[in-house]
Amino acid sequence: KINFINKSFPVTKLNEILSSFNLGIVSYDISEATEYMLPVKLLEYISLGIPAIVVKNRVIQHYFTAEDVFFYESSKPDSLKNLITEISDNNNLLLEKRKRLKEIRSKYFWSIESKKYYNLVNNLIGASN
Repeated sequence: KINFINKSFPVTKLNEILSSFNLGIVSYDISEATEYMLPVKLLEYISLGIPAIVVKNRVIQHYFTAEDVFFYESSKPDSLKNLITEISDNNNLLLEKRKRLKEIRSKYFWSIESKKYYNLVNNLIGASN
């Protein structure tokens, strides 16, 4: 069952709302710009342990494998439809992805990534840590 809710919610309610989701979709057409995009929405889903269907681009494939997310190809609309059908027919696929996300999600927390970012910037400008 897919529900589309066309209204705004306070940001303080988003965690509560999103935690009831079984699956997230991160969809866009691949272009020269989006080929190198790591969507924040994908990272949000992962941090909450929500399995995601995501378009296959270079950056996402660098960070995540088919074990982590459900990939589809934006140039093949049937690949998205078929994937949704496959997932809805087999709930174990969602359970496997949820288990995997619990194993890997802490790698992408800002508390960890921010240290890498600050170290990179400090190295670029020649500052000592």
